[in-house]
Amino acid sequence: IAWAPDGKTLISGGRDNDIRVWDPDTGKEKCKPLKGHRQFINMITWEPLHLSATQDSRRFASCSKDGTTKIWNYKRSGTPLEMTLGQHTKSVLCVKWGGEGLIYTAGQDRMCLCLAHCGIEYMGERHFETTAFDV
Repeated sequence: IAWAPDGKTLISGGRDNDIRVWDPDTGKEKCKPLKGHRQFINMITWEPLHLSATQDSRRFASCSKDGTTKIWNYKRSGTPLEMTLGQHTKSVLCVKWGGEGLIYTAGQDRMCLCLAHCGIEYMGERHFETTAFDV
């Protein structure tokens, strides 16, 4: 689970491959479950509030055992999925959205990746001797 930086939304992801967006005051879902991952969700991280063009919490990233990281905007009309990143060859175990706008991922493939969130361009990788569980 992950709390939004503005404290108004909670997001959960699990073994059903779906992401759910919750209103913590009412306990009800804010939208339909977000579908896109083919295997269970490992971690979710919010875009830092100071990077949000609208100054509210709406964008977040999720990573999955399916080897992908996805960028979502649950308030976006149409499809909430903005982008899918698939640079990892095995399960993505961790994702963090940094204060400089970079997205960091670590995977079971022993790689840590750093990706720019504007246009999501590949910026490099670092190989680890053992599996990375956090970045």
